[in-house]
Amino acid sequence: MFCTNKPGLTKSIHGLPGLSDHDIVRADCYVRAWDIRKPTRKIYLWSKADWSELKACMIEYKDSFMRQYLSRSVEVNYNDFKSFVDSVMNTCIPTKRTSSRFNNTLKRMCRKKQRLFNRAKRTKSAQHWEQYKSFKRDTMKAIRKHRWSYINNVLQLGLDQRDTKPFWKYVDRIMLEWHHLWIMVFCTLIACLKLASRTSISYKCSPTRRSLISRSFMVQIIQI
Repeated sequence: MFCTNKPGLTKSIHGLPGLSDHDIVRADCYVRAWDIRKPTRKIYLWSKADWSELKACMIEYKDSFMRQYLSRSVEVNYNDFKSFVDSVMNTCIPTKRTSSRFNNTLKRMCRKKQRLFNRAKRTKSAQHWEQYKSFKRDTMKAIRKHRWSYINNVLQLGLDQRDTKPFWKYVDRIMLEWHHLWIMVFCTLIACLKLASRTSISYKCSPTRRSLISRSFMVQIIQI
């Protein structure tokens, strides 16, 4: 059986011939997590838009567009309308960029933690290892505190604005982390049910039953 708390790092799981009637479950995993940096997105602040100026621009553009649209093709009209909408939105509606919740202080702490680890690994000193472990605990504590503070601020902002979208986005991210684990649990249950329907071995015959369950479980994992 292969258990992990980061199923996204697992590349493949398959069986190999082992000793006697015991097969081997081989799991290929990434040693280090991939750092996927999402690009920042532009967010329009509709609550702070200048609606009077926007309506005036739309009325002015409507008159010029109605005078010229018959003499132009559909593609030219579409491109002209699209460019006007983009320009008036950038002019009349304020924007902001999304920011990462991993601030510069946490980045410096992580870099310092890595330097302490490299020094302890190089010198093999008990004092250096203790300094690294102590600073590692402080770094993880700061990351967890900042993470929960960020999540609480996002959810509270959604509640204040009567918007449930941030809450459900957070729930979707959590469920995605557990998706593969639920698949493994479900396959284990299927394997046990199939085993119970195929054999009449009693529950007390534990060695044989364990062997059959492990084989069936391995087959289900390979099929994934």
